Amino acid sequence: MQEKRIGFIFMPHGLGHLIGLDVHDVGGYLPHTPKRSPQPGLKNLRFARTLEPGYAFTIEPGCYFRDFLLKGEIPSDFYQFDLKYLNLEKI
Repeated sequence: MQEKRIGFIFMPHGLGHLIGLDVHDVGGYLPHTPKRSPQPGLKNLRFARTLEPGYAFTIEPGCYFRDFLLKGEIPSDFYQFDLKYLNLEKI
């Protein structure tokens, strides 16, 4: 399920972001930070810094039910999800 990025269907924006002075205002990724993964759900993470003592970040586990993804209506050349992992009847 992790390899197939199933979590992206429900959490498209990642889990959180840094908090503190200037962390929302600087924008973008600094040259010395790790590269973002291009995979769904990982490319949208709000920070890619190596955590160090004293860093603080939020955990915002919003859960979104996006019908177009759950119904497989997104073109497979854009993203391909294996919906076999989901109990769509219960969802």
